[in-house]
Amino acid sequence: MTIKKKKIFITGNTGFLGSRLLRELKKKKYKNKIFYINNNNINLLKKKKIYSLKKKFNIIFHLAVDIEVGLLSKKKRKKIFKKNDLINKNIINWWEKYNPEAKFISIGTSASYSNNITKSEEFYLRGKPQRDWTQYAYSKRKMQKRLIKCSKKGLKFLTLVPCSIYGPGYYNNNKKKHFIADIISKILFAKKNKSQPILYGDGLQERDIIFIDDFINIILKLCLKIDNLIINVSNGKSHTIKFYTRFICKLVKFDFKKVIFNKIKSYGVKKSKLEISLLKKKLIKYKFTSFRKGLNETILCIKKEINCNI
Repeated sequence: MTIKKKKIFITGNTGFLGSRLLRELKKKKYKNKIFYINNNNINLLKKKKIYSLKKKFNIIFHLAVDIEVGLLSKKKRKKIFKKNDLINKNIINWWEKYNPEAKFISIGTSASYSNNITKSEEFYLRGKPQRDWTQYAYSKRKMQKRLIKCSKKGLKFLTLVPCSIYGPGYYNNNKKKHFIADIISKILFAKKNKSQPILYGDGLQERDIIFIDDFINIILKLCLKIDNLIINVSNGKSHTIKFYTRFICKLVKFDFKKVIFNKIKSYGVKKSKLEISLLKKKLIKYKFTSFRKGLNETILCIKKEINCNI
């Protein structure tokens, strides 16, 4: 089954994932009829707005999300939960009522996995989510329960749970950044200003990452092949923050010894690595982008976005 010529609906097309998916669909010239929404045309927080859309689609890519990274207040976390839960509820109810024949593709979060269990798909809805992401993770779990309920009525979904995604187009100086973009930007600023970048934590936290283009390609490869499953997506490699920092320093020609790791201020879980046995079974012989290539593209993009000509 191919995605060519399918009628596609995308939420959150201006976001990191949505914009990249839209670009890739146009690049591949699949001759899709694509309809996308964001806050500029249809507000997903308002039920009547989304229900006014009566078009029929073959695939729904639900990528709209409200998220902030970093240390957030309890009040802010609750606000994020309520907003995401309402968005997910409205779009899923609309799908069930007006587009039940469409395949629903959603994005989960690795933060849903408890720290003290194997991060395997069968444990996605079990245990306590990661502390710093609790409310966001619970909104994703609630969405997943709604999707499972819909599947029992004959509707089809696929949920992909990525590790940390990095790549060109993520950096935005007006928002908090995921750790790869954060490390790159801090090192670039430090090099430009002849200062020392400060990173939170001891640098021994382990993370697995995936390049944005790989994640988008995997979405397109699997979206119509697998029904009613949760699938973890990662390249299967995990490294420490210090490893990534040292690698980035080498690429931008910055002295790694100048990097300060703030050990007093702990940041994030100690180890986060997804179990990807299911992905390996469903995605045979996929060649992931090399870390060097992915980082070089990301560094170049961030340099342009912060106008850091160094």
